[in-house]
Amino acid sequence: MDEVQVRENLTYEKRSVAVVDHKLKELRGISINLVKVHWDTATGEATWEVES
Repeated sequence: MDEVQVRENLTYEKRSVAVVDHKLKELRGISINLVKVHWDTATGEATWEVES
C-alpha cells in the first residue's frame, strides 16, 4: 500500500494512477478535451477532468 503524507494543515495530495479514457466535448462552438482519470486502485475512484 502507498504511504500517505499529511501536511500540517491536515491536507494531502491525491496522485493519479492512470488516464483511462478521453473525449472531446462541444459546448457552444468551443471544443473541450476531457480525460477520465483513475485516482485510487483500492476504491476504483475515477473522474472526468479537463486535459491539461
